[in-house]
Amino acid sequence: MVPCYRIMDTTRLRSAVDRTPFHTQYVRSNLRDEQKKEVRLLKQFAKGVGVYGAEARTQGFSGYLLELLIIRFDSFRQVLEEASSWKRGAVLDLADEACRKFNDPLVFHDPVDANRNVASALSAQSLARFIYAARCYLDRPSERFFFPNRREPLKLDDMRAMLEQRGTGPLVITMRRPHIIDDNLYPQIRRSLEGACTMLEGSDFRVIDRAYHVAEDIRFVLELESLELPRGRYHSGPPAWVENSNAFLERWEKEGLSRPYLVNGHWAVVAPRAYTRADDLVRSKLSAAALGSDLRTAEVLSVNMGASAISERNRPALSAMLDKRMNWEI
Repeated sequence: MVPCYRIMDTTRLRSAVDRTPFHTQYVRSNLRDEQKKEVRLLKQFAKGVGVYGAEARTQGFSGYLLELLIIRFDSFRQVLEEASSWKRGAVLDLADEACRKFNDPLVFHDPVDANRNVASALSAQSLARFIYAARCYLDRPSERFFFPNRREPLKLDDMRAMLEQRGTGPLVITMRRPHIIDDNLYPQIRRSLEGACTMLEGSDFRVIDRAYHVAEDIRFVLELESLELPRGRYHSGPPAWVENSNAFLERWEKEGLSRPYLVNGHWAVVAPRAYTRADDLVRSKLSAAALGSDLRTAEVLSVNMGASAISERNRPALSAMLDKRMNWEI
């Protein structure tokens, strides 16, 4: 059941779900009986490849959007054939009337409200996964696209071998999960993960990959090119002919790890880093990073990197980053 206001048309919306009866009426009026099984196929396909659901946790295809795709393209297979050639920003509709323009990864104008994009919740990541899945299925159909095998966490030894082969290091940040609904939680988790990456990269720690895992706690997992950096870093200064260059010299003659020197007419110095270890930086500066509002005050339970991060308790989180298999490939 979806509680909503009883309105006569979509120009009088009072809540986000007031369109639902109009959506139901439109689908019942336009979906032919023989297309119902095509809808079921498409929904199970989307569920199997991991892109079913418009909620913030998934950022995928809503059931209504999948129903409209069948109405628009007639069958499950035709939807996949069309999707295999989609590009970001593709625009679809069922009406000829002029509609508002959107800047979303996929646009499907709502046939009952021209000012709404039915695919507004769909992320670029989920769109890309659906396009790739469509191409793979058309090339080699399999029931695994609909009913994939259960994904189990990678073994610790396999993860150690993968990271050792690459010469990279893992960093795991564990935070207490705030008591908020998923639709508020997951956007903040994504924002916080990007904020942590930006903070690390601002101090010269290069982030190669990142992921998160949500259970009783939240675990952010980052793969860094290097977990530790040398104490000294190159710091460029002003040209020697600029009047305030003396201020640069006065400061860095005292604080530098070298005397200031000239490089192509500009002063430079080997400056000391404030943080040479990624975990020390996170412990000291994470609260000042661009985190989600409810995560700024969330308790940081632990920060582990390197060998100490590759543990049984971090196994599902590390697998979320290191296991790159698609659902149908398991």
